[in-house]
Amino acid sequence: MKGKKLYDLLRTMSADEFRYLRKALKSPIWNTDPSLEKLYAYLKKYYPHFQDAHLSDEKVFATVYSTPYDDYKLRRLLSAFYNLVMKYLTFLELDHRPKLAQKLKIKVLERRNIYSQFEKETQERIKVLEEMPFRDVEYYGEMLELYYDYYFHPLTQKHTLSDIPLRHLSDYIDRYFALIKLRIGSELKNRENLFSENYDMRLMDELDRVFQQGLIEEGPIFKLYYHLFELYKPESNYDTFLKLEQIFFDSLSLIRHEDCLLVFQQLLNYIIQQINSGEAQFYPDLLQMYQIGLEKDFLIDQGRISEATFSNIVMVGCNEKAFDWTQQFIVNFESYLDESVRQDTYTHSLVLLHYYKKEYEQAWHMLNEYTFSEAFELRTRMVMIRLLFEQFMDDSSYFEVLMAQLQAFEKYLSRNNLLSKNKKEVHYNLIWLLKKLAIAIEKGDKPQRLKVLMQDALDQNKPMVLKNWVDEVIIKWFGL
Repeated sequence: MKGKKLYDLLRTMSADEFRYLRKALKSPIWNTDPSLEKLYAYLKKYYPHFQDAHLSDEKVFATVYSTPYDDYKLRRLLSAFYNLVMKYLTFLELDHRPKLAQKLKIKVLERRNIYSQFEKETQERIKVLEEMPFRDVEYYGEMLELYYDYYFHPLTQKHTLSDIPLRHLSDYIDRYFALIKLRIGSELKNRENLFSENYDMRLMDELDRVFQQGLIEEGPIFKLYYHLFELYKPESNYDTFLKLEQIFFDSLSLIRHEDCLLVFQQLLNYIIQQINSGEAQFYPDLLQMYQIGLEKDFLIDQGRISEATFSNIVMVGCNEKAFDWTQQFIVNFESYLDESVRQDTYTHSLVLLHYYKKEYEQAWHMLNEYTFSEAFELRTRMVMIRLLFEQFMDDSSYFEVLMAQLQAFEKYLSRNNLLSKNKKEVHYNLIWLLKKLAIAIEKGDKPQRLKVLMQDALDQNKPMVLKNWVDEVIIKWFGL
């Protein structure tokens, strides 16, 4: 289907936008090709899905033209329609972005050398910006552009003009550079941690000196980005994180949503990386960040919350024993999940909640009564293994069913061609450890012998999934 790019664009349009597109097509300012009007008349029957079989290339062409099918001619038609729709949507965008409209208005006056009006509009826009609450990348970027265009306009009388605009321009460039460098630099550092990359951070030492000399006190956004970059230094520690976390919470109402979201995402990544490295003290911070993210809409994207984020929130809430809050979250945000994963995620979340509350019978019942999709099978098997093992540690009569499930899990891993070799390995190693321990307990080994057995297993240092849970089990039952 050659119109896929066009149909994807049309699907994004609201009913009003699509309806008024017809007026644009009828206006000679926008369009002089009657073929495009015919195409619109045909396509409107298929709005908003554009998935009917009648949208085949041949039928679209036959609707517009009375000549034999011409692939090149159809491509030209669809391309022209796509370009017109893009011009139309760009025009509509100005209604949603008044700042951009004002900027373009000043650019029109500048390019056409209507100097007196250009100067007036520039000064008025500067005044509006100065009255705004934020002093951030967007503010300094627009201010330096306004002062630059004004000062270097050919009709600006520089020999009689005060040096104030030039000094303002210099100051705004410095502040814009400092903030954009820290914003991008912190994102590069974030990527270094995520993807094991190394980036050349030029001028950061000089920027650090400038901040230490007072730039950090310019406003909350300067302090926030400076301390965010500090978090990625080798000498940073938990106290460094706590200081940044407090600055972030104090700044939520003082900086734009976009900056809040960027810092929030980096803090979230940092906390998760620390937890994955075994730093369990970060769990309460992770729960707090998720709660802030839900309150401030940092975790909802176009009315949706991802299945991975939803499941992580449930896991963290359960881990912190915030059971009432977690249950309320599941109920309140279930509808934000994509319909394709909603029931699986909802049921799996309730299984986790029952498991962590030690309501094993309810968890076991849900695991056996509900049929999960393939995408959820690995994680549900993991919950089942944990559930059975903890029950076995209290009641040895669960030995047979535990061993049967561990063997079934091994077969599942061996037959699953979608899992990577490394992912299989960390699961195999967990099964190996649990089998070793369960068999020793069933044989009646004494506690001291079990401790030695566990210590020998741990000394092999095999990579293992659910390492934090294994550590909890070891501490609880063996005191190692």
